[in-house]
Amino acid sequence: MRQLERRLEDELAASQLKSKKDRQSEYKQHILNLNEKKSRKWFCHRGKSHVLDFSDDELRKLKECFVALDDDGGGSIGIDELEEPLIGLGFADGR
Repeated sequence: MRQLERRLEDELAASQLKSKKDRQSEYKQHILNLNEKKSRKWFCHRGKSHVLDFSDDELRKLKECFVALDDDGGGSIGIDELEEPLIGLGFADGR
């Protein structure tokens, strides 16, 4: 019984640490997004939008496409996530 309690306590502590790390990661990503928006706004406000790679609408659409392809929500697109769209577009063979 004591081992079970200890194991449960360890699992609880691990889940609390993980959620804290997840919160920190989300906070850092939020700050990066805010800084990116501020930089884009600064460039556009000063007539320098031509130095940006994508317009705001293009960037929004790219992010939508990325999220649609990122099935597991891991923040990256793997080969397994690209296989079906590439076959559907005719760029890959479904063998």
